[in-house]
Amino acid sequence: MAACIHTYLHAEFRDCARHFLYINHMYLSVIGINHRTAPVEIRGQVVFPPEQQARALGELVALEGVEEAAILSTCNRTELYCSCSDTTDDTLPDWLCRFHGLQREVLQPHLYTHLDAEAVRHMLRVASGLDSMILGEPQILGQMKSCYQQASDACNLDTLVSRLFQHSFQVAKQVRTDTAIGASPVSVAFAAVSLARQIFGDFDRHTALLIGAAWMARRKRPGPAAGPDQLGGGPHRVRPGGAGAGGRRTGRAGRRRRSGSRAWCSRPACWLRWAG
Repeated sequence: MAACIHTYLHAEFRDCARHFLYINHMYLSVIGINHRTAPVEIRGQVVFPPEQQARALGELVALEGVEEAAILSTCNRTELYCSCSDTTDDTLPDWLCRFHGLQREVLQPHLYTHLDAEAVRHMLRVASGLDSMILGEPQILGQMKSCYQQASDACNLDTLVSRLFQHSFQVAKQVRTDTAIGASPVSVAFAAVSLARQIFGDFDRHTALLIGAAWMARRKRPGPAAGPDQLGGGPHRVRPGGAGAGGRRTGRAGRRRRSGSRAWCSRPACWLRWAG
């Protein structure tokens, strides 16, 4: 199936590159980090929370030579999609480090850059779920659409990046229509629960601890008899065991502390741990 998808994407990439590259003598540039190039400790330092997106987008298009900009920021990747008049300087990597208060030497080993045709190929792969931690997971397409909408609302998009986003969405939809990549529900949470079910079998005899935000607890609780406890980045980030899951929550009021039955951590993660 993967070979079939790659063949399909290659044809789309060839047509897409011919239509979109070098519009008005602009160059397409993608820089970022993802789950393959950086550990979670580094990825967590370059996340763009929703409340910072507008400011970040405004700063990006204010940079000399940057005409369009969009920011994709998820738990597994942070990427900047830009059209630039020049691809030879370090404007984008320097800005990314400066915005997050990082030294360039800290981030540089984990950064990748795709230019022009390779940038087109990369965006098609990301939108289709081929570059995800779980092959074919559908969440990334929704996240890319949100990224596109935020950039559009900020009036940051024009011909090149805007049309490429729209074409990427069409390709991703066609991939799911013409292949079996979306035949089964896939996500990191789904894979974690499936693996736990293989290891532990009957969830009725186990208690689950879900580390992360409330979405996993609500959507991926192990079974009707399980009562997962939930550990998150703060009391406002978590809800008791997810709606109707019969669990309890723990929040955060500092770095790593434990007081009685309450525990919290400094940074939320997405892991499952079962205790007997």
